[in-house]
Amino acid sequence: MSLIIAAAALLTISGQDDARVSAQNISTSIARPAETKASADARKWVELLDEGQWDASWQAAGTLFKAKITPAQ
Repeated sequence: MSLIIAAAALLTISGQDDARVSAQNISTSIARPAETKASADARKWVELLDEGQWDASWQAAGTLFKAKITPAQ
């Protein structure tokens, strides 16, 4: 997000008001770190939520989450 703001600010300062910078062009040029096991597990858990698989998402959750929220909740 800060890159988008910086790009917009630079375009304004340089007098190129008619130039357009799309967020998609900026975001595709940013190197992304490799997915870790933790981020892959989190993504899979969110996919369970998106699919409405509530019981499976609770089973896949961590112990702290399970200690605070019952399956019924």
